[in-house]
Amino acid sequence: MKFYDDAKSGMVFVQRNVQTASAQRQQIFMQAEPCHIFHFCNAEQIGTGEDSVIKFGAVCLPKAFNMEWQYKGFLSNTSDAPGVYHDYEANFKTRTLKRSCPEPVADRSCEFPTINPYRHVPSPSSGSPRFVYLMSGQKGIPLPFTDIVKYDTIDRTTKVWHSDGVIGEPVFFPRLGNASTHFGDEDDGWIITQFYKPGAHESEFLVLDAKKIEDGPICRLKMGRDKHIPYSFHGTFCPYVFTHPKPKL
Repeated sequence: MKFYDDAKSGMVFVQRNVQTASAQRQQIFMQAEPCHIFHFCNAEQIGTGEDSVIKFGAVCLPKAFNMEWQYKGFLSNTSDAPGVYHDYEANFKTRTLKRSCPEPVADRSCEFPTINPYRHVPSPSSGSPRFVYLMSGQKGIPLPFTDIVKYDTIDRTTKVWHSDGVIGEPVFFPRLGNASTHFGDEDDGWIITQFYKPGAHESEFLVLDAKKIEDGPICRLKMGRDKHIPYSFHGTFCPYVFTHPKPKL
């Protein structure tokens, strides 16, 4: 995978609320600055029809990105082409797409943006989505990913917890479960992340208060001495517990 100069770069917006099964969904293409995107995060539509504006965030990898397994540390050449968080604004009247890089996160290599899963679609009671949680390197250091960054998209500020090891994707667990759609603060919950201690060759799962990321873990779930879990990608929150019946022998 690599960038091709002669190929168009853009985003396609596909209509969802068609009235009948036979109706054709409208597809709108908007030219965009060349980049590769694995993960989007918060999104909000303002207005309707041709007057719509959609705002969203994403981690963008630059034109130099490719799928080299650089230093056996990540699935791309992150040291040469680090991912950086950007804000987007799609204007359906002018068919234009604007991209900006917020200053508080502009110098941080990051991936796996996460938000409260019950605030993906804003409700009248919840308001606009605000917080994004990022797996990040230290400022100016692409790898390894050592920090969890909480980015406030409204105040344009960050809170950071710096670990002494390597972290994985931050996963948001809303304290109120399903009720978090309408009740409680957007950051009322916990962040859980996989953590690896290279010196000890051990893994843990860390639990952080999403409101106070900078305070560090409030709980550490240790795998045991000299035990580790291979570096993984994704986790997700589920409000239910699934159990398997005991096998019949």
